[in-house]
Amino acid sequence: MKDVDGYQVIKKFKTKKDTRDVPIVMLSNLGHGEAIEKGILSGADDFIVKINYTPEEVVEKVRMFFKK
Repeated sequence: MKDVDGYQVIKKFKTKKDTRDVPIVMLSNLGHGEAIEKGILSGADDFIVKINYTPEEVVEKVRMFFKK
């Protein structure tokens, strides 16, 4: 997306009445603390560093949000 990053998208998503309760799980290779903190502060419900999980583990983590 031109001139918009994922953090901005999350913030916008979380401020809209009809989407603010939809869980957001960030999936990234940026595993440093700043990226994770920025994601959570932007409104993400979880932050997954791709290299730390298998595809199956990612799917299971995301499924947990739908079981709530």
